[in-house]
Amino acid sequence: MHLRLLLLLIASSLLAACPAVGDDDDSRSTDCSDLAASQYPPELGLTAPPNSTIYAGTDEIPVIGNVVDEGTDAADLLLELFDVINVEPEPLDVELPVPDGSGDFSFSLPGGTLEQGEHVLRLLATDPDGCTGYEEAFVCVDMADCLGS
Repeated sequence: MHLRLLLLLIASSLLAACPAVGDDDDSRSTDCSDLAASQYPPELGLTAPPNSTIYAGTDEIPVIGNVVDEGTDAADLLLELFDVINVEPEPLDVELPVPDGSGDFSFSLPGGTLEQGEHVLRLLATDPDGCTGYEEAFVCVDMADCLGS
């Protein structure tokens, strides 16, 4: 099962639409140097959910973080949430908040949103110029073990 998740993570990284930029954190963003209006993609940081956390299927899963984009008001950034469990990102039908003035956001996935198994949650931020950045968290639902926890 851990091999499957490792392959899933590798495939997920290879499917990114644009090359990653930045080398001081784990967030991923598109290279916007070819876009006329913007040179800087949004940068995301997630503090929750912690990687490798096990949740019961009925548990709410907290998602807490921050997004910044040089030259763009945080309220102008679009947030989207995907489940990358089957390699191809699937949008999750969850209402996401607008980040506050400092880019902070917080919401919860309702219990029952995710099926039993291992999940890669991908939070994607898009700025008005079309530049994107994303961050991922790995969680398990209704499992006894999650990435060796």
